[in-house]
Amino acid sequence: IGQAQYGITDIESYFMPNIRLQYNENSGGPESVHVYLSSTGWPVSITEIKVLEGDVNITNPLPAYLKQYKYNGMGTPFVITGTRKNGQDFKLSLSLTDTLNRVQRYELDAIGNKLVLNRLK
Repeated sequence: IGQAQYGITDIESYFMPNIRLQYNENSGGPESVHVYLSSTGWPVSITEIKVLEGDVNITNPLPAYLKQYKYNGMGTPFVITGTRKNGQDFKLSLSLTDTLNRVQRYELDAIGNKLVLNRLK
C-alpha cells in the first residue's frame, strides 16, 4: 500500500449538541462578560446559567435557543453577556436541553480573560 499517512484532527459526537467556545477568551473588557457559544451538533435551549464563583451578573433572558452552527459560517453563535467586578475570575454552570428533552450540563471557567468549557453530563 502507498506511503499515505493519516491522522485524527477532531472527534465529534453525533445525534446530540456539540457545544464549543467560539473564542477561548472573554471578548469584553475587565468589567464585562462576552462569551460566544456555538453548537455544531443539534440545536439546544440554554435553560439555566448559574454563577458558581465570582461577582458576576449575567443579563441574558432564558431560555435562549442556540441553533446549529455550520463550519461554513452559517448560523449565529449565542453570546452570554453580563458584568463582573474588577476583571474578577468567575465560574458558571450551564444547563442545556436538546430537541429530545435531554439535559446536558457544562461548567465555564474564566480565569482572567481565558475561558475553559467542560461538559459534565
